[in-house]
Amino acid sequence: AHGQNHQGGPSLLSMFVDTEGSAGIHPSGLLLAGFAAGGVAAWATNPLETICTRLMTQASGGIVRYSGILDAFAQIHAAGGVTALFSGSLPRMIYCMPFSALHLAIYESCRQMLAPPSSERK
Repeated sequence: AHGQNHQGGPSLLSMFVDTEGSAGIHPSGLLLAGFAAGGVAAWATNPLETICTRLMTQASGGIVRYSGILDAFAQIHAAGGVTALFSGSLPRMIYCMPFSALHLAIYESCRQMLAPPSSERK
């Protein structure tokens, strides 16, 4: 049957997607998707966050090390390579992933509750 594994129990897919077709993605699937998307987004944008942080904190010591975004990128890359640009990725991912998971699940749940019935959509 639809939504069951070969032993008659619920399939892994049916835990995350409504295989009967009535409600879309199950809340646990939304949490998982948001968790994964948040982690990928945090990791992919970490070099920009590193550059931004370095630019904002450089003036606190009175010495201006970077003249702009491209100069900061070049200097950070020259000093520490790609590793330096991605430093702090794991803590940032740990910070962003739960927020993204909750945000997507709550947003989609509210959207589904507030949407008109499918017979009224055009």
